[in-house]
Amino acid sequence: MGTGRQLRILIAIAAVFCAVIIGFNLFFVKEPAETILVTDADGQGSSEQGKIDLNTATAEELQQLEHIGETMAERIIAYREANGGFSSVEELMNINGIGETVFEEIRGRIEVKADGKTD
Repeated sequence: MGTGRQLRILIAIAAVFCAVIIGFNLFFVKEPAETILVTDADGQGSSEQGKIDLNTATAEELQQLEHIGETMAERIIAYREANGGFSSVEELMNINGIGETVFEEIRGRIEVKADGKTD
């Protein structure tokens, strides 16, 4: 068998392999479902819609938000305690490290409850 023929066979096998992998991904790999936060028994930190309440969330709950790690969660809680809570979700941008870009990415997953109303 010639070298050119062997090369064509290897290319054909590789193409079939790639097609199988792509087909598998198209039919069996689904987009991840939106993460729904599970809270403790008293329901602190999130609402029925799965939004995280900035005024009651624990550090662990805040870390469920994209771009919010341990340090940022501690900053949020420190700000909340120093200022008597958040009056709006936009107030989150007062925290060092949370600018418009990060805020816009997490805006749909946060809320501030006041008198039973959500922001």
